[in-house]
Amino acid sequence: MPHASCVAESGSNALSILGTLGLKYLVTGDRIPVPQHMYLLFGLLILIFLILGAISLFQSQSVSENVQNLPYKLRPSVFNRSETAFFIELKKQLPEGFNIFPKIRIIDFIDPNSREYKWRNKIWAKHIDFLICDSNFKPVLAIELNGKSHQRKDRVERDEFIKQIFIGAKLPLEFVNVGSNFENSVTRIKTYL
Repeated sequence: MPHASCVAESGSNALSILGTLGLKYLVTGDRIPVPQHMYLLFGLLILIFLILGAISLFQSQSVSENVQNLPYKLRPSVFNRSETAFFIELKKQLPEGFNIFPKIRIIDFIDPNSREYKWRNKIWAKHIDFLICDSNFKPVLAIELNGKSHQRKDRVERDEFIKQIFIGAKLPLEFVNVGSNFENSVTRIKTYL
């Protein structure tokens, strides 16, 4: 039976090699001995996972609740009545190839010549009522509708500042009084195009 002892000896050698590689337990089906502290570590990982899941769930609920309680609502229109009437007339009379951009920030089409941010900040939140651009989207004319609010001292100063910006940028700026005949105003404005 020398043959059987060779097999047994080679089998035990194979198990010892597998044991050094940590694979002996897979071949024999024996249970892998787990140190006591590993059970504690595993339990801690499960606990951390559950706590993080609960926090995540709580935060997602509070974000959705906060969004629902924000004090914002959709306006019925981007225009008031005067702006609507003027836009319709402008669209009706504007030659083909021109584009109308309503309520556009000045900083979106005029850049300060200076790198100082104070000049950018002065126009950051200011807008005009309508910007007319050619077919290549180059601005050709700006239009500001003047309602009663433009008679206030702060608005008069703002309008004067805006006029100076447009003069410097070499872009025509037209003021149209609310309550004037919009058809005649647009006819006059078309002479700039």
